[in-house]
Amino acid sequence: MDAVPLEAGVLYLAATPIGNLRDITLRALDALRQADLVAAEDTRHTRELLWAHGLSARLVSYREQNHERASWEILDALGRGLRVVLVSDAGTPGISDPGEALVSLAIERGFRVAVLPGPSAALAALCASGLSTKRFLFLGFPPRKASELASYFRSLAGEPGTLVLYESGRRLPETLAVAAEILGPRRAVVARELTKLHEEYVRAPLPELARRFSESPPGEVVLLVQGAPEDAGAVPPPQPELETLVEALRAGRRLGAAECAHLLARLLPVERKDIYRLAARFPAAHDPAEDSHE
Repeated sequence: MDAVPLEAGVLYLAATPIGNLRDITLRALDALRQADLVAAEDTRHTRELLWAHGLSARLVSYREQNHERASWEILDALGRGLRVVLVSDAGTPGISDPGEALVSLAIERGFRVAVLPGPSAALAALCASGLSTKRFLFLGFPPRKASELASYFRSLAGEPGTLVLYESGRRLPETLAVAAEILGPRRAVVARELTKLHEEYVRAPLPELARRFSESPPGEVVLLVQGAPEDAGAVPPPQPELETLVEALRAGRRLGAAECAHLLARLLPVERKDIYRLAARFPAAHDPAEDSHE
């Protein structure tokens, strides 16, 4: 089958290998061969990929640090009718990389965007994880600040689908430790070196994985965590945070204790009577519903 010519003024998103350089589609190679301009997250990395397949192309850097400036250069090229291909360092552009912003801008400016499907670390890891694929939630990278990790996983505790995250090896020990503390002994998988010679899937409950990876492995990993059991529900907020919320609502909104309890019980996995007892400890400027509590 002959290659289909690229259309002028179209932004093509070409998926590239996530490890094994042979994992690239014929369409992606055809596009890279025809492109007038290839926007790459790391031009050195992409040049090596091109060389491996006997190709060459005009490259422009498009990465997190320069994507605002580079976006206009790429949009200008599209406007002049050039054939532009966007690639990431590994996998599909726009997934946990700055390509998302360029796609949005291109669409806003009226340019067509076409995808050349191919490798994805998240999907590859999910398929081989042994966890449910019926419903899953891709989350990209978790927060870098340790202070935000606990609330991050707490917000995901009630999600029934498999959680799929990217993480650096350096931050993996802390991420696993916090996930184990919040989510408990759920089944989980750490997928490393995908499609490479030393590809590894480590499957175990979260606490065991946290012990196994107490030291940082090299590179980036995919972390997959079993979704919440049907009867799990959401995790209640910690008592100090709940007290702060109740006090702020009563003082700032002048809510009665009963009204405050009714409102928060609809939003949080906490019994109404427990919120009422807590609310009664804090004064409010106006408390019209105190006598109406059931």
